Amino acid sequence: MDYSVHELNADTWMSDVEQSIGIMVVYFWAPWCGHCKMFTPVYTEAAAKMAGKVRFAKLNCDEHSSTAIQCKVTGTPTVVVYINGKEADRIVGSLSKDALIDRISLRLGKEAV
Repeated sequence: MDYSVHELNADTWMSDVEQSIGIMVVYFWAPWCGHCKMFTPVYTEAAAKMAGKVRFAKLNCDEHSSTAIQCKVTGTPTVVVYINGKEADRIVGSLSKDALIDRISLRLGKEAV
């Protein structure tokens, strides 16, 4: 099974995120962002640890700025947790793998809401 982080783009945003069922975690990043460079491995490790429970994806804000603006992303890194296509939580800035997993885990029981 592939536990990689799915690359999102503006063309498939609606089908990949807004129409998704279950929990999807989206990481908004930029290639020039120093904090993103440090946070990307943390995000990837969290994705591997939570594989099968939560889907993980990322969106390059430079390449898909209109989507980032639509999602009201004002800084990178930003992680948004979506449940059934609706925003349920937002984390701005970097954090540890354990803190990220804990924050996402809070939403696992609320998936059916």
